[in-house]
Amino acid sequence: MKPRILISSMLFNERTSYQEVICAREFARMGCEVLVVCVQHTPGPEPGPWRVVQLEKRLRVRDTVFLPRGLQKIVDDFRPRAAFLYAPNHGLAHPFVSHLPPECKVVPVFGDLRESHRLRRGRWLSVRGNPLLKRMVKDRWYRKLLRRADLILSVTPETVRLLRELDAPAVDARGWMCGLAADPTMFFHDPAQRTARDPRKTLITVTRIFPEKAIDHWIQPVMQFLRKHPEWRYVLAGLPPGPAGETVKQELLAAAPPGQMEVLPLLSQQEMNRAFNEADIAVWYMPSITIQQSMMTGLPVLLPQVEALSHLVHDGENGFNYPSQEDLVETLERAAARQWDHGALAAENARLSSAEVFARILQRLNLSGT
Repeated sequence: MKPRILISSMLFNERTSYQEVICAREFARMGCEVLVVCVQHTPGPEPGPWRVVQLEKRLRVRDTVFLPRGLQKIVDDFRPRAAFLYAPNHGLAHPFVSHLPPECKVVPVFGDLRESHRLRRGRWLSVRGNPLLKRMVKDRWYRKLLRRADLILSVTPETVRLLRELDAPAVDARGWMCGLAADPTMFFHDPAQRTARDPRKTLITVTRIFPEKAIDHWIQPVMQFLRKHPEWRYVLAGLPPGPAGETVKQELLAAAPPGQMEVLPLLSQQEMNRAFNEADIAVWYMPSITIQQSMMTGLPVLLPQVEALSHLVHDGENGFNYPSQEDLVETLERAAARQWDHGALAAENARLSSAEVFARILQRLNLSGT
């Protein structure tokens, strides 16, 4: 009999590829009984093979939860063998630890970053929010979680470094940098998709286009590359709907060599998988789950050389890192000159599959045979 898995998360949006959704989906496929406890729930188009409890009685200050009620009854009724506590910075994970029985495996999942991304126009990714609240409250929450945890999951190498600043012995003893996992049923190498594609070589980027993302700055090296290489084109997907998206689209097309750029709206996962399989190289500008999704299809990837992405690419084997925007044109030239075996890359990148990642997690918890 597979174990009962409890997943806690501030948000549980079944229409996304957030890791708590991937986790629930994968454990359900393994035959586990899955209960999700959240503050805000967005159902998918069809009910998932899990149960969702949305907490109504709690104090919420902006994006942090305090004093949620009813957790003990939830735990007593479900009797979980393992609890996966996502996004502890939002507060829900901390009180859960007090209600879980000693025999329950506790697995906090951290995604903290503290890098200043120049490509975010100098904005900082916050670590546990307000500095005073971080020091006085959330760091204490984190230390309690790290002490109680049976397995400490981090989604980037930078996250590991940040957690070690709080409790290095716990992280060194029980930590695992699991990365972000991609769903192999949605993202996979499909040779048939490559037969009907555009005869030109294709670069691709899929990202939600928001005002804080400096898209116009990001794409300048790609435009330089395209002007030198009319045999290549660039697909950029992720425009918001409505007049704002159309305005951005026209601005982007005006900056590109005529006929060499295609700007698409937000894509479904099926559409993304098709677009990745029709492309030759993926270009990325900042951390995102879409990087791993593209790698699962066998695409070589070009990534900024930042700590949060340092685990994904072996230079020249499954892509390249570029140190700065100024180096991207040269990196594009190097990648375009290579002959890439997409099938072989997909097989190599299978380590990013949620099926493999969560099976290894159960093994680490000694729950894979139960």
